[in-house]
Amino acid sequence: MEGPCGCERGGPVVWREAGHAGRRCACGLVYIDPAPPARPPHEPPRELHHDGYYAFGAEHRVDWVQRWCARGRLLEVGPGPGHLLAAALRRGFTVAGVDANPGSVRHIRDRLGVEVELGSIESSRLPDGAFDVVVNVDLMSHFDDPVVALRAMARRLAPGGHLCFELSLLGGISPAWYRMLGRVGFPEHRWLYSREALERVMVRAGLRVAGVRRLGLAAVCGAVLVRRAAGPLAERIAGKRGHGRDGRDGRAADSRDGLPPPQNAAHRLYERALSMLRYRVGRAVPAVGPQCLLVAARPE
Repeated sequence: MEGPCGCERGGPVVWREAGHAGRRCACGLVYIDPAPPARPPHEPPRELHHDGYYAFGAEHRVDWVQRWCARGRLLEVGPGPGHLLAAALRRGFTVAGVDANPGSVRHIRDRLGVEVELGSIESSRLPDGAFDVVVNVDLMSHFDDPVVALRAMARRLAPGGHLCFELSLLGGISPAWYRMLGRVGFPEHRWLYSREALERVMVRAGLRVAGVRRLGLAAVCGAVLVRRAAGPLAERIAGKRGHGRDGRDGRAADSRDGLPPPQNAAHRLYERALSMLRYRVGRAVPAVGPQCLLVAARPE
């Protein structure tokens, strides 16, 4: 049986978490074996990030979008709390969204007055060719079938439009990094990509990469390790349980209506520091271990 990268499944187990085994195929993609069941159409993935992850990175993400589309019609897939949509609105975009979480749909409609369709991009009723840019943040690891999801996003692009997204590369690296982070997010994260695996998936989806910005995450991992070492003290300061990915510890945090949970001032300061380490320091960090990619692509 093939994975979304086209490799035959059956590689070695490199990580175990939450009762799931992660196997690595020939191209470096790490996948859950056996595969978890497909999500019901209107059931969003469990939230693995706090609000600061979306809030403090929004302007950087829109900066990347505007390298490929100065303004126009923007669709975000899985907008969550809506920070990126709000940033895009401030910069003159006309925006829309599609999200499987009813809480996100209500929140964005009430906060921004933006219409968000309830559902998945694969089953969306949004018209083909209607948007100049389609955006998603940290969703590539969540899709049941990333190739199908990418094709659905590409269909919504107008001629000359771009698909812009962010993802972390956690495949094809030493499992020692997973031990440092403490958690990779199984089963919510179904796929951990290597650079080669991502390229294979893009080709199978009929997309050509137009540009990539690489951000090293070694400094972020160091901050995570410090916080984990602080243990209960860090949890008391944060006032919340953390996550397991790119600066989160332990179990997924409780959320309200499927939205990222609220944070106190100290925890938001920590998230702001992680954002600085990712988007500013990360540009100078060597390509060792986990990385973040900002990607722009267009249909072949």
